[in-house]
Amino acid sequence: PGIPRDTTGNLGATDGVVFEGRANVREDGSATVDLVQKFTGKVGISMRNVFDRVPEAQVQDFVETRLLARNIPGARLRELTIDNKTDLEKPLAVHMTAEVPQLLRIQGGQVTVKSFFAMHLAQLATLPERQTPLMLGGSSHLEVRFQIVLPETVRMPSSLPTGEVRDGERFVVVKDVVQGHAIVLDRLVDIPAGRVQPGEEYAKFVRFSQDADALVEKEIAVGR
Repeated sequence: PGIPRDTTGNLGATDGVVFEGRANVREDGSATVDLVQKFTGKVGISMRNVFDRVPEAQVQDFVETRLLARNIPGARLRELTIDNKTDLEKPLAVHMTAEVPQLLRIQGGQVTVKSFFAMHLAQLATLPERQTPLMLGGSSHLEVRFQIVLPETVRMPSSLPTGEVRDGERFVVVKDVVQGHAIVLDRLVDIPAGRVQPGEEYAKFVRFSQDADALVEKEIAVGR
């Protein structure tokens, strides 16, 4: 009581990150990845400012270590193009072509598609309990639309782990599907800015963040 209320807009989709692309996986589990990471709205403005401060000679290393490796562990950047750096009407788009030594984990007859595009939402709530409100200073909106094309020798699953986790206006939705000999990752994360009050509200948020990470980070079992 007496604390001013935050009012946030309902246009979270305009300020966020979108992943689009494709991975072509080889028999040995390695893959070539074509990935576009788009930064929209205020996030795009922030990333433009970041790129303005990175020396030209260090841009490729910055993208590989801070963007690519965070979302696809082990990936090595081969080609890079950055579009719309000065066009504020369009999303800042980072186009990456990369090689991944092991996108599949192969153990005998068991083949598993490794987890990537991790969200790490549990990092927002690391304390078991709080005495003061948790401030979520900015909204987080993330979309993943990514295709993983597997070798013909891989036996495709009939279905994929899907689900939805909600906590009030916060939600994470996973709607991955099998299309032919490809796995299509279709994911949406939306966490508005605001306060999380101590007590039961914070406890619910902790469960939400942990359940959301578990849902997103599930590996996908296939076979041969």
